[in-house]
Amino acid sequence: MPDFSAEVLALRRILGQRKTYRETIFRIIAMEKIAPSSVKELKRNVFAVLRRYFSLSFEVDSLFPSLPKDEDERYLALVALYQLRYRKDVEREQIKSCYYSTHFAMRLSGDCDVSYFKIEQASMKPFAIPEGLKKKPYTYNSLALEIPDFLLRDLVFSYGPEKAREIALSLREMPHATLVENRFLSDGGRIEGARRIDTDKGNIYLLESGREEKEMEAIKKGYFHPLELVKAMALSLLPDFFVEMDCLLLNQRLPYLSCALASRYKDLPGLRVTPVFEKEERYRSAIDTICALKANGKVHPLLCENDLVKTYFPYDSMDVVIQQGSDIGIGKIGMRPDILPDLTEKDVRDSCYRQTQELVAASGFVRKDGYLLFINSGLTMNETRNVRESFLSLRKNYEVVSDSYLLPGRYRTEGGYYCLFRRIK
Repeated sequence: MPDFSAEVLALRRILGQRKTYRETIFRIIAMEKIAPSSVKELKRNVFAVLRRYFSLSFEVDSLFPSLPKDEDERYLALVALYQLRYRKDVEREQIKSCYYSTHFAMRLSGDCDVSYFKIEQASMKPFAIPEGLKKKPYTYNSLALEIPDFLLRDLVFSYGPEKAREIALSLREMPHATLVENRFLSDGGRIEGARRIDTDKGNIYLLESGREEKEMEAIKKGYFHPLELVKAMALSLLPDFFVEMDCLLLNQRLPYLSCALASRYKDLPGLRVTPVFEKEERYRSAIDTICALKANGKVHPLLCENDLVKTYFPYDSMDVVIQQGSDIGIGKIGMRPDILPDLTEKDVRDSCYRQTQELVAASGFVRKDGYLLFINSGLTMNETRNVRESFLSLRKNYEVVSDSYLLPGRYRTEGGYYCLFRRIK
C-alpha cells in the first residue's frame, strides 16, 4: 500500500463519472498496472468507502466545506478518514505516509499538513450525528442507515417504518449465493449442507457464507448453476406447457435465466428459448455457458439490440416473453455499493417510465392467452407496482396473474419484484 492514488482514481470514476464498481476496479487494475498483491486492498478500500459514503462524506464536507464534491482532495480525505477510523489492522503512521505520498504524487493543491491534521483529529472519536438533525428524521436516519433520505422515505411509504429499517439494514449485507438444478445433467441432485428453498416448480439451494467450495464444485460439474433467487421464484409462476413453447427473453445480461427455463421444460419437444443480448462479449460468453450446461439444443441466443428484435420475430408469436427490467438495482446494493452514493429522485422517476416503455414494447410479441413475465431488482413502489399500473393503463388487453416482492432480509439474498401478466384478448 504505497499510496491511495488508485483508490482516488476509482472513486473519481464511480462518484464523478457514474461508472460501476466492477467496471471501475477492472479498469484501474489494468490501466494503473496494480500489483496482484495490492488488488485485494484496493477493492476493500473502495468498497468500504462506498458502503459508508453518507456518513464519511457528511463528515468530510463538515471538515472541508469549501471543497467541491468532485475534487480529488475530497476523495483522498474519504479514504484517509475511513482508514484512520475503521482500519485497526493498519498502523496510523503507514496511513499518514500513504496520505502524504498521494497528496504529492497527484499534485493536490491544499495544505497537506493542515488537511491531514483535521482528518486525524476527527478520526479519534466515533462518528456522531449532530443532535440538531433529530428534527429531520429522514436526514438523521439516512446517515445512520447509509441510504439516501428520499429512498428511505419511499421505503417507509411502501412498507412502514419498522419494515423499511429492516430492509435498509439487510441491503448492507453481502447476499448469499443461490443455485438452481440443471436437469440436463442431473435429476434430483442436491448440495450437502445447503439450505433448500422449495417452490411449486423445483428446488433452489441457498449457499451460506463459507460454502464457496461446494458452490464451485457444483457449478464446475454443471449440475447446478447460479441464478438470483428473485428470478428463480419468478419462473415458478409460469404454467405447465405440454407440447410446445416459444419463449423470448429480453434485456439479458447473463444466460442462466434462459438455461433454468430450458432445464425446467426440457421434456417439451417443441421448446424454443431465445435470450437476447445487446453486447457481443456477453453473447459470446453466453454461448459457452449454454453449451457447458448442455442447454444448447433448447436455448438459441440472439445478438441484437432490443429495438431490432421485431426484425427477427413477428408480433403475436410468443407463448412467453420475459422482460428483465432496466431498474436502478436497489435490491442489489449488497453487491453493488456504487448504486447509492449519487442516486437521485430523478433516477427513480426515469426508471419507472423506462421500464413501463420496455414492458409495452415486449407485450407486442405475446400471442393471445400468452404470458408476459416482468422481473427486476426494484423494491419501492415507483419501480414495482407503479410500473405495473402504468403498463396496465396502456395495455388494456392484459391482466395480472400474480405478483410478489422478494425482500432481501427474508433469505439474505438480493431483493426484487416479479409480476406475471396474461394477454386476455
